[in-house]
Amino acid sequence: MRLQATAGIRAWYRTFASAGSLVTPFGSAQAILTPDRADRSLLNAVVYDDPADVPLGELAAFFAPVQAWCVWVQPGHDDLARACEARGMVIDGTPMMMGGELGRLDLAARDVPAEIGAGTWAELGAINDAAYGLPAEHFAPVMRRLTTDGYRLAVARRDGAALACAGALLAGANAHVVFVATLPDARRQGLAAECMRSVLRAALADGCTTTTLEASAAGEPIYAAMGYDSLGRYRMMEARATTADS
Repeated sequence: MRLQATAGIRAWYRTFASAGSLVTPFGSAQAILTPDRADRSLLNAVVYDDPADVPLGELAAFFAPVQAWCVWVQPGHDDLARACEARGMVIDGTPMMMGGELGRLDLAARDVPAEIGAGTWAELGAINDAAYGLPAEHFAPVMRRLTTDGYRLAVARRDGAALACAGALLAGANAHVVFVATLPDARRQGLAAECMRSVLRAALADGCTTTTLEASAAGEPIYAAMGYDSLGRYRMMEARATTADS
């Protein structure tokens, strides 16, 4: 399942080429550079297949135009983590790699106080910015330019207002879940979880057999209750420019 998880995040990042990001291979690594969000390492990032084939020096030069970038160091790849640390990179986050077989997940629809329907990137962008305490129009402009090819998007709406969302990128037989979020005043109503179930039921109907995601600490127990297994923690090793670097 770890192979599906790493392939899923790699496929997700490739879709950002449709939004104007530069996606470039470096050895076994794939780098994405997003000039419109030069201050955010989430959109200036490196994923890889072989931890021994991640050319950090070349990558540092590639990311020179931005203020922050990161390497998603996979669970157990301690040598790569130490090599990042030796370059002054620090841990910016430790999301949990999770995955499961779609046929074994609890995808039964729940009654929730909202209508679940197909979503748009404009809605998902606005919800994610607000849900994570970011300024309006932070990630949203990039997300609005993303292709919808291969994606299933769902939004929970009440009285016409979009409150929660989830997306899944279908890549081969895997559904990689992304952009799960709920507005602060609509939390603890099961809305985002129901959006997830909606896109995963669609993925199952489209022939997917597995699903993967990266979970925050808050999301882990929710996904575990749905049937996802924990596969180990990523270390997001971040390099950030300082005033002295300018």
